[in-house]
Amino acid sequence: MLYAIGATWSTSQSSSLSFGARSTLTGASVQFDPVEGQDKGDSNWAPSLDVTQPKLTGSSATLVPWIQSSIQISVNVLGRNLPNLVTLNSQLSLGFTQSYVTMAKLGHAQCGGGQLQSTSYRNVVNSINFASSGTDTLYSSSGHDAPVCQNAQTGPPSAAQVSALEAVPGAGRFCSSFIGYMPSTINVTVTTTLTKATSTVSVVGSGTTTVTPSLETTTVTITSSVSSIAQNFKRSVTTTRDSSDLERRDLVARRVIPTPTIVSTWVPQQVSAACSSMATGLIQANVTSTRIISSGITTATIQGTVTASAPTTTTTSIVYAPAVAPYNAVSNTEIGSDPSTSNPWTFSGAANNYYYTRTIPAIGGFRGQPFTFTLSRGQILGTGSITQVLSDLEPGWTYNLTLKTGFDSTTDSCTVTYSLDGVAFESYSPSNTGGSASNPWDSSHHAKMKSDGPYQVVPTATTQTLGISMSCTADGGFAEFAGVNFWGPLPE
Repeated sequence: MLYAIGATWSTSQSSSLSFGARSTLTGASVQFDPVEGQDKGDSNWAPSLDVTQPKLTGSSATLVPWIQSSIQISVNVLGRNLPNLVTLNSQLSLGFTQSYVTMAKLGHAQCGGGQLQSTSYRNVVNSINFASSGTDTLYSSSGHDAPVCQNAQTGPPSAAQVSALEAVPGAGRFCSSFIGYMPSTINVTVTTTLTKATSTVSVVGSGTTTVTPSLETTTVTITSSVSSIAQNFKRSVTTTRDSSDLERRDLVARRVIPTPTIVSTWVPQQVSAACSSMATGLIQANVTSTRIISSGITTATIQGTVTASAPTTTTTSIVYAPAVAPYNAVSNTEIGSDPSTSNPWTFSGAANNYYYTRTIPAIGGFRGQPFTFTLSRGQILGTGSITQVLSDLEPGWTYNLTLKTGFDSTTDSCTVTYSLDGVAFESYSPSNTGGSASNPWDSSHHAKMKSDGPYQVVPTATTQTLGISMSCTADGGFAEFAGVNFWGPLPE
């Protein structure tokens, strides 16, 4: 009998992770013919697992212990020794990952901010190997357990951490938004008085004379931050839209207040404590402007009536909007495509173009008709990037990025980044969404997809490169992307 035990692990800093596990086989049996190499019947090879949830001290850790045993059976026939005709193998692997839901994972993890998220994985394979005919599986099972969320006690940030956050440009605006701080408000009143020149009229004899002062016209012009506006539309967009276009068009047009990189590894409770100790925001002033216009003085002599009418004030407002109706600037939104055709996406590193298609004939097909199944996605199996050059952008206007993402990694050390011309506007550590074969025809492994975004970004040039990338410090990264929309320009 051979027996082995071992483990692999990874951690971002000094951590302690403890656990307990026991695997028990009760009444397992197999009947076999060692010479012909045949399994004549087996039962009770599904083990009973007793696992104690791991306990973490530190920031995050991943531990994968394994146990393997082998029983080798030799046969002596009429004095002839036949070694190792049959081998019974039993292998058990368990995976545990625990980490705090930090600011970088907020909104992407299944647990709440500041909680300790635990995930576990198991893989059991029991088999019998015949020297003459190969291996038969007695029992096989693998899968992820649902994440377990635990409330955790975290200490406040140190004075040095608070000082470092205060030194970051824009930290005050970020903290005001994060903790819902409302700065003090004062009221200011500005009064302007304009007096028309005096008109004097002399009337001789009876009758009525009317004096009308000259009109006063004030023009107010409101412009956007764009220095010039295109004279011609670059695309024609019909007024008929489907529900998905209407949903994207109605997204709120706002710029995101960026989260300082220094707090990406903090939990939200630490960020709230640091922001509460900082002086955030400025005094706001509500200005009320009052303008008093006097029509002047009109006098008359001898007989007559003089009437002075009030001057007329006209205000004209001009507001500029984008000259181009919103549209999706991305080509081939599903990323993957037939390798024999041109694809606007570029794949680098561990990224690849995944495309699968199959036509099911009418016999056994969909409702008695032939049915063609197609699956297109972009995959990153570790560290790599997927990019596309976007053209005809409107610099200075807001665009919304939305997409579908799926993750089924065996490591917790990956970071996903969305960028424009290499400048990141969103970065996060993904949590697994689970995975399985997508359907009976495509047996390849895929991640379960979910919606991601919207993320607001403002282009700085008419042509820029949209990037989707993932970097992992350990093996085991698995991500899929599809349904990419870069929608804009949006009105301000």
